[in-house]
Amino acid sequence: KHNFYFYTFGDEKTRQDLHSSLFGSLSKYFQPCLDQEIDRCPAKVAVIENNHDGSCEDWLFHSGSKFACATETPGRADVSLRAKANAYLVKAFIQLTS
Repeated sequence: KHNFYFYTFGDEKTRQDLHSSLFGSLSKYFQPCLDQEIDRCPAKVAVIENNHDGSCEDWLFHSGSKFACATETPGRADVSLRAKANAYLVKAFIQLTS
């Protein structure tokens, strides 16, 4: 499957902004994971929110960062397409945080 999902950490407003930006960006390249369980976490509309899993993003947020996120693009998708999607994500993230 060529589906994406992501993790977000932050308050509700920040997570909504991140979700909108990340979802819109990744949807240009891949289909979202919808209402699936990923690593024992519910991924509603491709997002796992505030999952205290010990990841770097979890640590950043719980150490005082306003927000953090991690995106997961499909590993079986073409590498050049994944690179384009991630480059687009970086631009969207910069716009969101500027």
